[in-house]
Amino acid sequence: MFLRFGWNHNLTFVLSPSKNDFKYPNIISLTEGMTQKNTLPPPEGKHNDILCNHVVYNRTSFRKYMPNETFFVGILREPYEYFKSVLKYLRPDYIFKKINTSLPVSEYLKDPRKYEPKSPAMSFTNNRLAFEFGCTADVIDSSDAKQIIQFVKSVDSDFGLVIITELFEESIVLLRRYLNWSTKDVIYLDKNIAKNKNTTSFVDPFDRQLYKRWAKVDYALYEYFYRRLRDQIRREGDDFDEELLHFAENRKMASEFFVAPVRRIQSPIAN
Repeated sequence: MFLRFGWNHNLTFVLSPSKNDFKYPNIISLTEGMTQKNTLPPPEGKHNDILCNHVVYNRTSFRKYMPNETFFVGILREPYEYFKSVLKYLRPDYIFKKINTSLPVSEYLKDPRKYEPKSPAMSFTNNRLAFEFGCTADVIDSSDAKQIIQFVKSVDSDFGLVIITELFEESIVLLRRYLNWSTKDVIYLDKNIAKNKNTTSFVDPFDRQLYKRWAKVDYALYEYFYRRLRDQIRREGDDFDEELLHFAENRKMASEFFVAPVRRIQSPIAN
């Protein structure tokens, strides 16, 4: 969506060098914010307009590389659902190889610190959502309530919108309004959706509560921004639900259009 908008409007993207430490071109860094080493400078006479590749949020570096008027957008997923996705697709060695039991995830959750890498930057299961929003290792390690609140408030002040995966269509309609884009600008098709979402083979029914106890910062962040998104939607007024319905219909038409025979050439999407 952001790539399409930038391409259509001849905007400048923040990009990583062609040769970086990661296998995917859409990753700038999984461990730190933007630096001179992990990003390319904009063309002469231009400035960066859009950053939509993966990088850890850092207030100082983002303000160094992005214009002052930048509107910051983030995304969060329900932490336990995110955790299960990590287990399924990344299968961390410190859980699945180091723990030799029939229920390694449950064993891990009894005492995560026993198995976790020393640095949260090297982990995808230690409050990873908060880490990617710029939470420091000392806050994650201490789980101090006051520090967590301070961290959440700092994210709240920096990000104009945090998309909630469980309210994705609502989030995108709100994004369209905040950025004053057209419906065409925000139409998307589902991609990389897991056909088999069954993750029950390696988790126990009680694991959710154990994980919630472990991922305190992630849950504080998610629950705050879930409520904030609901409040933002409520402030939009009655016509928001009408636009949401219209958007869902347009998405359905777009999906049908792009899987239809080539002979159909007129776009069905209204502005």
